[in-house]
Amino acid sequence: MRDRAAGFTAWEREVNAALTYGLTETLDIAVNVPWARQSATGEPQVSGVGDTTVLAKWRFYDNEAQGFSLALRPEITLPSGSESKGLGNGRATAALTLIASQQWGDWTWLGNAGLAYNDNRVGDRKHLWALSTAVLYTVTPQLSLAADVGIARAAAPDERHEKYGLLGAIWHVNDDLDLDIGWRRSFGGSPVAHTVGAGVTVRW
Repeated sequence: MRDRAAGFTAWEREVNAALTYGLTETLDIAVNVPWARQSATGEPQVSGVGDTTVLAKWRFYDNEAQGFSLALRPEITLPSGSESKGLGNGRATAALTLIASQQWGDWTWLGNAGLAYNDNRVGDRKHLWALSTAVLYTVTPQLSLAADVGIARAAAPDERHEKYGLLGAIWHVNDDLDLDIGWRRSFGGSPVAHTVGAGVTVRW
């Protein structure tokens, strides 16, 4: 990610290791551990493990005939990253997201609405919300394209909202392997941030 303001540029490179396990056909649990390296103009480079997230996804409604489903995703973020280095929040946080999905042939629509409790010691807002919507299109059985936009209440008290847009592509190599790449850009009053990401999903 690159975050640029007048005379100042910040870079963050992050690798996430996520493990997901399906307890049942409708309930998944997951753990995500990030590793980040941060650098900024005139400041020393820092790197290390970030805050670990433990989450679940429960699909409580599924109408296969209509292609519509609803799910809840509760999550807890544990303060495993160094707060002094800027790699962690220093306190545990929690969030709950409602996920809606609708499929029409090769098109899939996703909608997310979430609330979060952002416990912290630096004066950031503690009660946050986020809304996003995405569209996926299956070009071929091996290739899908995605577009995603969202808005959230900013944690920083001197900012109102954070907005973003994302474009991505997913290559379905086979039933057990996906490769994806995406580009994300922030919008709004805060400095513009550009993020390029790549991911690998392996199923077994």
